[in-house]
Amino acid sequence: MGRLTQPLARQFRRVIGVDISPTMVAVADRLNQFGDRVEYRANDRPDLSFLADGSVSLVFTHITLQHVPAGVAVDYLREFLRVAKPGGAVIFQLPSHLARAISIRSGTMPPCPRRRGPRRS
Repeated sequence: MGRLTQPLARQFRRVIGVDISPTMVAVADRLNQFGDRVEYRANDRPDLSFLADGSVSLVFTHITLQHVPAGVAVDYLREFLRVAKPGGAVIFQLPSHLARAISIRSGTMPPCPRRRGPRRS
């Protein structure tokens, strides 16, 4: 419903809010106070394929991954890293029970994708 995207729009030129529920997206659209600077997308896919690689400065998710199975959460973490720009930030909350399941399932958290170009020191 825009609880996170509306405050973020005060700090960023463009914000995209993603939800699985078209109803929640419709409510968020109706409550949007920032016009075209904020876009809401209904997405029921297990990926963020509508976003290009390295196209997002900040990925922020809160109390979301706890609602999906561990394997789906791992896939989303990979997607978060895929869409984040070099030097961008990925911030997520992961409940301890899901973190344990991911560790058991994958042996580790998903690796950060390799970036092309010079390394920063």
